Order: sequence, then C-alpha cells, then structure tokens
Amino acid sequence: APSPGPPTPPVAAAAVDVQVDGQTPAGKHTCVPEFGAKYTVARILNDDLPRAGKSSAGFPFLAKPRALGWNPITGELWVVNNNTESATVLGNIDVALKEAARLHPDSGIVPRSTVQDALALTAVTAAGRRDRGWYHYLARVSAISFDSRGLFATCQESENDYDLKDKANFFMGPTLYNASDALLKQADGAACAGDDRSEGEPCYLSHIDMLHESPMCVGITHDPAARTPYDNVYWAIGARYEPTQAEYTSTALTLLRYDFERPHGVGVLDHSQANVRRYHDVKIKRRPGVPGHVYADPESNALYIADTGNGRILVVDRSSGSFDRSARLDQGGEFLLWSAAEARFEYSIYQCVKQRDFAKVASPSGIVGSRHHIFVSDHDSGDVVAFEKGSGREVARVSTGGPGIMGLAVHADGSLWFVNGLTNEIGRIAPFEACAAGAAPDPAAAAPAEAFNTVTCLPPNTTGLAREIAHVNHDCGYQNQSDMCMGEQYAKQA
Repeated sequence: APSPGPPTPPVAAAAVDVQVDGQTPAGKHTCVPEFGAKYTVARILNDDLPRAGKSSAGFPFLAKPRALGWNPITGELWVVNNNTESATVLGNIDVALKEAARLHPDSGIVPRSTVQDALALTAVTAAGRRDRGWYHYLARVSAISFDSRGLFATCQESENDYDLKDKANFFMGPTLYNASDALLKQADGAACAGDDRSEGEPCYLSHIDMLHESPMCVGITHDPAARTPYDNVYWAIGARYEPTQAEYTSTALTLLRYDFERPHGVGVLDHSQANVRRYHDVKIKRRPGVPGHVYADPESNALYIADTGNGRILVVDRSSGSFDRSARLDQGGEFLLWSAAEARFEYSIYQCVKQRDFAKVASPSGIVGSRHHIFVSDHDSGDVVAFEKGSGREVARVSTGGPGIMGLAVHADGSLWFVNGLTNEIGRIAPFEACAAGAAPDPAAAAPAEAFNTVTCLPPNTTGLAREIAHVNHDCGYQNQSDMCMGEQYAKQA
C-alpha cells in the first residue's frame, strides 16, 4: 500500500481574506472551529489495521473506500468499500488517531510511524461485513448513512448486473440494515456464533429492507428532521430517466426521497409499505467512480448535494415540492419498474422544488455540516473546504495530503473524518491550535438561513390514476420484479 509520505511542515488552515480597510466586517469570521488556526491530519493505511489489514474472510478492510459513518450505538466506525462490496467495522479507531495527533508535536500531517505507535497503544478492532447477496444488496456500494438508532442505509452505484455476470436489469436502489450483531448470519444462514472482530468464521449482514427505484445511486443521507411513523426517511441521488427512454444515461441523475416506512425485516420481501418520490427538477451529473454525497441539515430544511459532474454544491429546500404525477406505469407514469405491485406502494414525481447553487467546487464528493458550516471534500485536490451556511462563502480549507478523498463524517468530538479511495486510507482532521478569540462564529448563535426563490407550480396531472395493467412473469432482465432473479444460478458462479 502507498505510504502517506513524509510529514508536512506546520500548517495553518488556509483562510479567505475578507478584510476591508484592515478590519474584519461583522459576521465575516475567518476561522472554523473544526480546523482551528492550525490543524493536524492523522491517516491510517489498510496494512496498519489488525491482522495485517485482512478480514476473517480474507479480503482487505480498505479496498477503495468511498464513504463512512459512525454507529451511534456502539461508537464504531463503518466504512463501505467499492472493490469488495463490503463494509468494515472499526472499533477504537477514534481513540487511536486522537492519540496519534497527541503524540505528534506539531501541526500538519502526522507521520505514519507516529500513527503506528498510537495503534500499538490502542486495542483497535476490525471486522469485514458483507451481505450474503453482496452482488445485489451492496453492489459497488458508494454511500452509507446512519440514523440515531443504529439503522443505516447504503447506496449502490450499479445498474444491477450481478457483478457483470448477467445483463443489467436496473432493479437497484438503497438497502436498509440494522447494525446490531444480533442480526448477523453465517454463510449458511444460521446465527453468527462467534465474534469475527478477532477471529473465527466471517459474519454476514442481513438486510431489513430494500427499494429499487434508483440505479447508479451515488449518495444517501438519513433525514433526522422527518416526522414519519417509523423515521425511515432517506434522501438519495440516482438515475433520472426511465431506462427504456432515449434520454436515459448513467450520468444523468436526480434527487429521490425514500421512506421505507415499516421495513419488511430479515428474510421477507414485502416492499409494499413504503413510498418513493422523484424530484425531477433537481438535475445532477454523475462522475463515474466518484460518489456525490448528500447532507440533510438537522436544524433546517436545507439539503446539500455534492454535484460532482457539474462541479458545484446544490442546496435544496427539502420541505418544498408538490405532487405532479404518478411515476408508475399502471397509474399513467413513465416508469416500468418499481418495488411492489400493490396499489398502496406510492411512487410519485414531484415538481416545484426550491433550489439554488450554493458554492463551486472542482470535484466535490463528501459533504457534512455543523451549525454554521458545510464541509466538502474536493476529490482531485485532496482538500476539505469549509463554507459558511447561507452565503456559500469559502471560509477555510485544509489539505489531507493528496487526491482521492471521498466521503466525510463528523465524530461526536467534532473532528472530521474522511476516506481516500485512491490510497485506501482513513483520516482524521482536528484542530492543533484553537481559533483566536472572535475569529470563529459564536457557537450559540443561530445558523444562517438559506434563501430560495419562489417557484410557481403547475396543477398536478391526475388523469392516469386508477389505470390497471397486467404483470406477466418473465425471465431475468430489466422488467423482472424480483430481488434475486438469478437465484442459485449466481451462487454457483460466485
């Protein structure tokens, strides 16, 4: 694995000069608390993880990692990997990298030798987590998002071709899991008896739901402010057009709202208790291989989207939009495929979404936020950039040491974490020296609000409602409405 290289000289977070006549205008702060006046970056390579970086199943813990998230119940860090279509669960990694920063006497990038010294002092645990049907449920996994209860959803940058072993059928979307060890299974489906964080047979995830309306999904986030009976609302970025339409391309994406409502549970395939909304006014461009993540602000209705292909951050008012028409073919819509045939499965297209460009970033990928700032990873430069909410003004940026940075996550202590898909690293950004008095916003001050223009809505199209079509059984292909159309055929090839 590539080395992080020699330590950098002491560095300060690069701030944008906003002084006027030598004075800093009111409200124009120049320092970000998460970066500080000076910062440290501690990074860990796959080979430095337990068991020389190999899971009990024999695959590397970090294999083009693209996103990460903290399990709020156990405090473990979950990292999703494109190349192994798996998740890695790391315990005490926060303790280890915090210790590495403490051992380093200066700001900048912590040397690998210092990180290794910290690891020797910390009982870091690691486990690989695959679904037994990883080639569908975690196919080219691009994103992960936890809620407050230990449930999480993943997003898959795939058209559902079963790892290139069959024709793509586009029956793809986010997968919902419960991170509890109690749901882990062995390869034969029996309950996982041991703890593969240290040794023994590998344990497998068991999904508790999946919806299938967004192939080529590159970002997902739980909505912490949504008030629904089961609190299972997620926002995702996936394919914009019906795959049989001439306009369809794998790079034309849009915004979707998934409410899993009541998950079907382990071993059940009833997807009817859910609803999906497509927000076609929101136009996103995919950059293959570089996910564009999403962040739902818990204190407002703002939803921030890393539009990687268009080099921008888009902000959307997620409370806006109104019903335009059904997406289902049997109700007059243009989409031939959806998760459940029952009429109670809602699949709709919404219009009149309030949105605007928030900031320009050359190659945005990861995105998270604090009360006053939005943090974005710039994949090509390796920088993490902090923008002021409301204005989109760049306040400061830090260098993580090189290109390839993707997903971001915020730890409970306020530190920023990232993955690098080119170097197979995890990293932690934290202040080395706190912001000077008055240079950062008052933490108790209200967050700046995002302003949106008024949108005029057209009357909804309801002429196609109550139509009926017959669903005919067919072979594996685009219109197959089964989760695993290949069944045992795939298992024999895998």
